[in-house]
Amino acid sequence: MTPDEALLLLDHLLQEQKLKDLQELVFRYTWEGWTYPEIAKQLGYDTSHIRDVGYELWQQLSRSLGERVTKKNIQSVLRRLEQRQSIASTSVSHQADDQLGESSDDIQLPLEPSNQSLFLTDSLSEVSALDVRSLLPQNYWGESIDVSVFYGRTQELSRLQQWIVNEHCRLVAILGMGGMGKTTLTAKLVEELQDQFDLIIWQSFRNAPPVDEVFSQLLRVFSHRTGNPASHMPSAKPEEMTAQVNQIMEYLRTIRCLLVFDNLESILSASTVDTPTLTAGQLRSDYEMYGELCHRIGVERHKSCLIVTSREKLQLLAALEGDALPVRSFELKGLSVPDVRSMVVANGGYVASETDWQRLTDYYSGNPLALKIVSTTVCDLFEGNVPEFLNQGTIVFGDISTLLDEQFQRLSTLEKQVMYWLAINREWVSLADLRDDLVVRIPHAELMEALLSLRRRSLVEKNAGLFTLQPVVMEYVTQNLIIQICHEFETLEPTLLLSHALIKAQSKDYVRDSQIRLILTPIASHLINVFRSLKRVEEHLDRFRFQLQIAHFGSSGYGAGNLINVLRYLNLNLSGYDFSHLDIRQAHLQDVELHQVNFAHAHLSNCTFTQTFGSILSVAFSPDGHLLATGGVNAEVCVWQVATGQQLLACKGHSNWVLSVAFHPQGHLLASAGEDRTIRLWDVANGACLATLSGHTDYVHSIAFSPLDMDGEPLLASGSLDRTIKLWDVRTGHCLQTLEGHTSWLEQVVFSPTGQWLASSSGDRTIKLWDIATGECLSTLTGHEEEVTSIAFHPNQPILASGSGDRTIKLWDITTGECLNTLYGHSGRIWAIAFHASGCLASAAHDQCIKLWEINTGQCITTLQGHRSPVRAIAPHPHKPILASGSSDQSIRLWQMDTAECIKVLQGCSHQIWAIAFHPNGILLASGSHDQVIRVWNTQTGDCINTLRGHTSWIRAIAFSLNGNLIASGSGDPAIKLWNLETGQCVRTLQGHSSWIRAVAFSPDGRLLASASHDQTVRLWNFNTGEVVSILSTNTVWTRAIAFNQDGSLLATCFGASHLALWDVTTGKRLRILEGHTSQIWSVAFNPDGKTVATGSSDQTIKLWDVSTGTCLKTLTGHSGNVWSVAFTIDGTLLVSGGDDQGIRLWDLQTGQFKILSGHDRPVQWVACSPDGKTLASGSEDETIRIWQIETRTCLGILRADRPYEGMNITDITGLSDIQKESLLSLGAYTN
Repeated sequence: MTPDEALLLLDHLLQEQKLKDLQELVFRYTWEGWTYPEIAKQLGYDTSHIRDVGYELWQQLSRSLGERVTKKNIQSVLRRLEQRQSIASTSVSHQADDQLGESSDDIQLPLEPSNQSLFLTDSLSEVSALDVRSLLPQNYWGESIDVSVFYGRTQELSRLQQWIVNEHCRLVAILGMGGMGKTTLTAKLVEELQDQFDLIIWQSFRNAPPVDEVFSQLLRVFSHRTGNPASHMPSAKPEEMTAQVNQIMEYLRTIRCLLVFDNLESILSASTVDTPTLTAGQLRSDYEMYGELCHRIGVERHKSCLIVTSREKLQLLAALEGDALPVRSFELKGLSVPDVRSMVVANGGYVASETDWQRLTDYYSGNPLALKIVSTTVCDLFEGNVPEFLNQGTIVFGDISTLLDEQFQRLSTLEKQVMYWLAINREWVSLADLRDDLVVRIPHAELMEALLSLRRRSLVEKNAGLFTLQPVVMEYVTQNLIIQICHEFETLEPTLLLSHALIKAQSKDYVRDSQIRLILTPIASHLINVFRSLKRVEEHLDRFRFQLQIAHFGSSGYGAGNLINVLRYLNLNLSGYDFSHLDIRQAHLQDVELHQVNFAHAHLSNCTFTQTFGSILSVAFSPDGHLLATGGVNAEVCVWQVATGQQLLACKGHSNWVLSVAFHPQGHLLASAGEDRTIRLWDVANGACLATLSGHTDYVHSIAFSPLDMDGEPLLASGSLDRTIKLWDVRTGHCLQTLEGHTSWLEQVVFSPTGQWLASSSGDRTIKLWDIATGECLSTLTGHEEEVTSIAFHPNQPILASGSGDRTIKLWDITTGECLNTLYGHSGRIWAIAFHASGCLASAAHDQCIKLWEINTGQCITTLQGHRSPVRAIAPHPHKPILASGSSDQSIRLWQMDTAECIKVLQGCSHQIWAIAFHPNGILLASGSHDQVIRVWNTQTGDCINTLRGHTSWIRAIAFSLNGNLIASGSGDPAIKLWNLETGQCVRTLQGHSSWIRAVAFSPDGRLLASASHDQTVRLWNFNTGEVVSILSTNTVWTRAIAFNQDGSLLATCFGASHLALWDVTTGKRLRILEGHTSQIWSVAFNPDGKTVATGSSDQTIKLWDVSTGTCLKTLTGHSGNVWSVAFTIDGTLLVSGGDDQGIRLWDLQTGQFKILSGHDRPVQWVACSPDGKTLASGSEDETIRIWQIETRTCLGILRADRPYEGMNITDITGLSDIQKESLLSLGAYTN
């Protein structure tokens, strides 16, 4: 535990009894092992005084914590208490909650543990005691401030209370210059009025939050408080925002809410160097919907009230306000002389007469912030002598910025640096974080002294060991920073550009968004205004780059990182840029193409990059919450540092998709399982594979460790598509037991909290509960209408939750087997569910959403939106209100559960090829890939001649029309799109399937398009009109592949466990089912002669079937893994196949013999033969398409899409770990 973490815990424990500054310093140094004499010497005090301060400190802590605390045992005491207490999040919202304090309605006790012996009664003592109800705020205090110390304003409070309570004002604007105390007065007012309202919502506009973010937060809080889910989710579309305003108004009519919009001037247009004078009170263009909401609150009937604080009056208020109307403005004036005296003398002794106090008040117009600031000057320079200060000819106070100018000039260089960094960070930050920000490292004590000096000047706010700026000061410092940075860019004389980052790449996502919006955007806009065109801006910035390389060669700083971030913001093409030999810090290089960029000999630190992973299928936190493991389609297990987002390990060994990952309860081992039918155990310290567990005969879908047994070793359970569950001894790798009973594949296995029971879910739509000791199936839970994809035990109640392909979540009483509740809300299949330690249930679905549920009411607390494709995996943090998610959009996200904010995104990039098709001319080839893009290739030149974008999920199916004018594509969206080949435009989208599309095929007569989906149907479309001609049902099982025969009269479909069906296209009747494979069939193709049909299967065989009789003519063996694709040559003499074993096989159908074409190093997903029969193409998960000459079996060419960092030179680069360098190389970089 660091000193900052310890102070944060103390702040939570002490509540109102905050440590004094000197006590905090003594605590910090004591924690780090300093003696009292060393502390005294460092701080400039007598040793006896420091000893007295320490004695009082330990006495205070002993009284507050209820046990003896000394200098020697403080660390052990706090570490023990940390295990029992919920440590408040360091986010701004949590700090604000701590400042304001909680009402009795807000204080929640942990859920009482069940008395069922199955569950751990002390489970919550081992993790944070965060209660699910803490994710369900009764009031949302946002960034409301502490008003425990408050001076005067009695008349103002009385008048405002009269307006709001007695006269039922709907909108009240509290106006006044910066520093006048609008926020403080409002916070005090709200504190006194909270019993008059059902709900308090405090929304700060300090960082100019986008409309959709605030509306999302409002709807979330209203939804919980009323129990009525919001029907309109966050969106930036104007028509949907209007619908959201409608719903907010409905909520305001339903309950009595006191809503506060603080610092609203942040979203008003302002005159700047680059803009002409604007009308005061006018909303910025991107924020006009706030005006719509305020207007409707003012004019429509409801029982709520909105309080707005602003330095400017909104234009819309002029037409609405009046003394007898429900909309009013209150101009806040300065403090009275008595109140000024009370406030100032509270901070020290002052010498002043009544006249002096009057003069001081008049000089500064009674402005509280101004008076706090100048009081430190009076104290420090004039020893508290107010008349002496006044006689120095102090300027007449006009605006807070004038005073801040004066104060800022008096600051030391270090103090100015700290002020700038606090403005850049935009939220509460620790001393350690500030120290890390500085280019030149300084002693801890020196930085602390600078912060204390700034605090004495009332420029910095402090709470629980964290620091930030007062809103007026933050705005002032931010504007100063922007002006100085613009000047430095113009003159090419960098100072702040070298010492400070404009954005921090590794910040929480919402913080970085604020930095871009409030710092980077105005700087970029200024440069465009000055240089008049993007081209001239780029030319000027290139001179800055050259200067950094020459004049500042070898120097350390943020200059190069700032340059890259500005170039990126301006959307300039970075290809070919030379950043060699530069020190590059905090560059946000994720999701940007850096083709042929030169980073040779550069030093990179705290930068973000695109990662190599593709779709994420499994995520898991380590028991201590410091690490996150992920598995996905790239066959690797990755381990990430949660705090920084840095990749620590890439565990390689699986030969196919990794479907499940799980940490050992002690955290030193990591288990993974996947499509290669194996389970692997990894050493978390170094990524070494310690053991491979084999025994399953099909995919291993799920693994789970049991809690530790008496010997300190858990069991490992695994569930497979082979319909079995296996229990493994982790120490020996031996299979101890195999549990059988399910009639279809296993989806998930999970242990009860005590490890006595195991639950399993299956494609047979059931859940089974097993006694681990005996292997007996105790009960079977039925009720879902489709496969049960995910299950989770409640941490301390006898409840099991289940999620299904039927889009529902069910809650089961496992003692009776009764279904307690069914939760509805998702519009796609549920992929994953998980309980947080608090009892909050999270669910992830195909609809791209994550939902948080309060299971006692069945209410959806909130919906987390941000993923652009199905969300396949989730995992709750073991101690904090954080949730990790993995998606088919190739991203990993970390979410703050209590605020619904995304705090970090790790973006992957994969171009795995999953479908290919030849154009009828045999020259063009279309490919569909993991990155949601269709590419059209010229196979003779190897060029990609077009890219078609529009799908929002991976593309698994592609086909050309008979005349070659159209391309049909099928995706996980789930949509079918028709594209005009010549224009590249999407000419029609066929909607109807409810789950991902696995296959599309045009009929040979050019009349129909067939599509197969996981929604258990095959559809036949008139693709010219978009109408469905017929729907072929596959009896509640997935269809994986389809093919028309040569004349289009028959359609073959592969579905279920191992079935092939033949259909009459005209009548829609199923003619026969062909059985013989022992596992899933993934591909099907008709011989051009129409007499035989071929199928490829997970049983590693290819079968040839007689179409007329349905008998199996021949079984071809030779593959050593799944057979993903089969295709006949045009003359029907050869069959081509590709699969997991990475080789392409050419089968002589007369002899059954085969030749292997080698070259791919990942599974081959698709093979296709050219219309002339001379060449074939293969598409692989290695992101390449290979063109082969059939006769000679030689590779004619390799087609590959440019990766994000194609041609990027990282020769002798420093600052990156080996695994980071390896990742860059995988994405196209190179070294000499």
